[in-house]
Amino acid sequence: MEFPFSYAADDLQLCSSTSAKERTPSMKAKDLTDQITKTYKTLRIGLAVMAFAFPLLLWIGGYLLAKLPLAGSMSAYYHASDLLYPDQGPPGQGVMRNEFVGILFAVGALLIAYQGYSWLEDYALNVE
Repeated sequence: MEFPFSYAADDLQLCSSTSAKERTPSMKAKDLTDQITKTYKTLRIGLAVMAFAFPLLLWIGGYLLAKLPLAGSMSAYYHASDLLYPDQGPPGQGVMRNEFVGILFAVGALLIAYQGYSWLEDYALNVE
């Protein structure tokens, strides 16, 4: 069985699964470093966008779906519902509950994927 990747000390080559003669150009260490840096920066930007969009999404979504006023905390949107509109579900079943949990899950997954520079920083990023 031939593996699709072979690793050399100086470069990373992608091999064709059909024959060893058909190889794509090798990826140099500089290119690999640039790709890792771009991925890392994209991950950081994604986390920042989610952090800024989270409260706005809860506020605007709560207002549009249930005419909720601005809540005192983001976690208040988990249970917040408008009692004047019983068709939105029973009281306490927040209209923004699914969005709240979904965004927290996505942020948690990105934080686990986020690697620290040292083992201590990586451990701190993965704990709570």
